[in-house]
Amino acid sequence: MARATWTGVVSLGLMNLPAQLVLFDYDQASEKLLAKQKERFDAERTKLSDSDVPWLRKMSAGEYFQVKERGATPPLPVDHSLALFTALPESELNAVAIANSYIVVPTTGALHAFVMFLDSLSKQGRVQIGVLTIRHRARLCAVAAKDGVLYCHVLANARELSTISEFAQRHVGSHLFALMDEFDRHKASAYTAPQGRKRTSRRLRRVS
Repeated sequence: MARATWTGVVSLGLMNLPAQLVLFDYDQASEKLLAKQKERFDAERTKLSDSDVPWLRKMSAGEYFQVKERGATPPLPVDHSLALFTALPESELNAVAIANSYIVVPTTGALHAFVMFLDSLSKQGRVQIGVLTIRHRARLCAVAAKDGVLYCHVLANARELSTISEFAQRHVGSHLFALMDEFDRHKASAYTAPQGRKRTSRRLRRVS
């Protein structure tokens, strides 16, 4: 299997689920990993029971994500975390807004919950927007379900995107673009990693 780029916790509102992110490189190794993850999700889905139905319904309703459709504020970044904070229709996301794509690889113990999460996204036709802290940087991202697997798409810089072409502005949803712009202007530049060779803490600190 391709080497994981990131290992941490995906925060789904009231639930924190361990997982890894593997960079999707459009090569044979990535395709093999996608096939393996789809097999894992399909196999785990057969284990869903009647007791899981209420959880799945609540997930589909967004009750476990504590999200808002509009006016959501990105959370403070925490190292090795992917904190989801709002949901948008999947039509808002376009390839021109994506800087990098990662395959979400759940740990064995968290696979059951991730299956319900994937199925709820597919049923809703939505993507979950969150803040991913990777390499000591906070990045806005979109978690999406496609072809039976989960992807984490790191989003591009809104200011750069707006200067590329009118095509980009036309094809990225207005609500997503507004979130990207808000994050770039007020959030991404407000966080930095502590410096110093002898420091062991990797927690991000806010600078004024």
